[in-house]
Amino acid sequence: MNIECIKEKLAELFAKHRVVFWNDANADFKDDLPECLPQGVEIIWPDGVGQFKTKVVLEIENPKGKFLVYSASFEPREEDDWLLDIRLYGYQFRADTASMITEELGLRNYRLRDHIAQRIKFFSSKQRMAKLQSMILSDDLKDDIDRKLLAVLVKAEHDRVFDIIHAIYDAFPFDQGLDAVPEEFAVIGKMDMADVFWAFVREAFGYESDKPSLRHLLTCLFISDLYLWLGDRLCQNVRQFILPSGFARNAAVCMSEWRDSIKMTESYDRLSEMVADALGIERHLGEIALNTPDEITAFKDAVTFSATEKISAGAIKAYILSHEATIDKDFVISFCRHRQASYWSNKRLGGETVPRESFWAVHEALVAATEFMSKKLMFPQGFVYTNARDIFEAYTRELYFFDRHYRLFYEHAYLAETQGWDVLKELKSRIEDLYSNWFLEPLTMLWEDKIKVDSWHIDGVVNLYDFFGKYPERKARDKSAVVFVIISDALRYEAGAEISEILNGKYRFAAKKEAILGQESLTGYFLWKNIFRFWNFLFSSAMHERLCVWPSDAVFNLS
Repeated sequence: MNIECIKEKLAELFAKHRVVFWNDANADFKDDLPECLPQGVEIIWPDGVGQFKTKVVLEIENPKGKFLVYSASFEPREEDDWLLDIRLYGYQFRADTASMITEELGLRNYRLRDHIAQRIKFFSSKQRMAKLQSMILSDDLKDDIDRKLLAVLVKAEHDRVFDIIHAIYDAFPFDQGLDAVPEEFAVIGKMDMADVFWAFVREAFGYESDKPSLRHLLTCLFISDLYLWLGDRLCQNVRQFILPSGFARNAAVCMSEWRDSIKMTESYDRLSEMVADALGIERHLGEIALNTPDEITAFKDAVTFSATEKISAGAIKAYILSHEATIDKDFVISFCRHRQASYWSNKRLGGETVPRESFWAVHEALVAATEFMSKKLMFPQGFVYTNARDIFEAYTRELYFFDRHYRLFYEHAYLAETQGWDVLKELKSRIEDLYSNWFLEPLTMLWEDKIKVDSWHIDGVVNLYDFFGKYPERKARDKSAVVFVIISDALRYEAGAEISEILNGKYRFAAKKEAILGQESLTGYFLWKNIFRFWNFLFSSAMHERLCVWPSDAVFNLS
């Protein structure tokens, strides 16, 4: 410590204290004392005049004067210190670097200066010192200080061991393989604190190894997390990495917090894939029996590796195929929704390593397939209706759900396939078979048998060629109304019904759906007559401002 720093520190101390003690054991600064003293401060030498005389001067002869009590010896033990009472209301100054750092950090326990001296490399950086000062507390002890030193070195937000672990692995150089060492960990070694780090790891996770490494620790954390959910169903080959009893739960909490951090999603994804590949995790998980709802349910919270998503989705698919006649809809939907809200199928987490949208889409397709099959169980005798009106009303009441679930299944199955996951292949074939041969063909044949083809009419049902007079013409004559007409052949009734449900669930107005009777061929008289009337009405000066048309490539059809 240079003379100028000592002078500034003493000036600061004498602004607050009347008496300051300085035990300079090696008398390193004895000759520089006159230069260090602030104006108006006297020096008293207890080594020369004795402690009794010193006490008399300080408390009787000059009780208001400012004194530096300088001694070229070590600080005495309390039981041997005749000046202890004065020392307690005065201030003990120390000029070594560790003591000054202890003072600057505001630590109350000055015995920590020896501990600070062992970590002196850390304090060579002003940036590190500034960061530490923002974290340190006056009552901190050795372990508290060491954790905060490590947190600063690895750039962790907090000084918990979990946060330090997360920061190290989040900075992992993935392209260098699992044996790589992040720079954030290398700097711990440079500061001679590697043993300190591993001691904290041992305390937190029970981790013991003759040659500890980040790769081995990471593997133990992942496998211990997986073991917490799978227990003894986890194969023996990987159980060697399970942390000692009682510490696996700590590992699970650490990994769960890692997964909960959106900022660290990419590091978790990549390292989990690397560890899974190294251990052949997907093959080992594939050996676990997942045949019954209880067995599958016991697997639903296992999210350590992305392979758990593939295995569980495959198990649900197999369950649906093998339980078509007794399918438990609530079980399947509950499981799929739970997985979608979990780590690997949660679309909001994003990430380039794992196809989360594909995982999410597979579960959505599984739900659609389950809805289709459970709905089918409501028609054990197939479709039995006495006339066309009954069929029309049955379709608009409930049968359109088959079209909806078929559409949703294919929509999400296609999304999964485009991202390279073809887990739904068998289920896709079965849904196609049911839709075509059990639903579409029998219902179409029944409809053709009951409908009067020559008149194409059902009492009480509006025909498509009467659409203009029934809806736009009547509504548009209301001066307070604005009419929008969407013309599209792709908007089936089930899609229109879904739009109605969405509108009613999201906005403050009520939407209602109505079906009209469509027709296979609209090239005749009624079509052209109504198109002419419609466009003539649309562009009339009185109506064109309140009637908007969104055209497509064909005729509006809700049938």
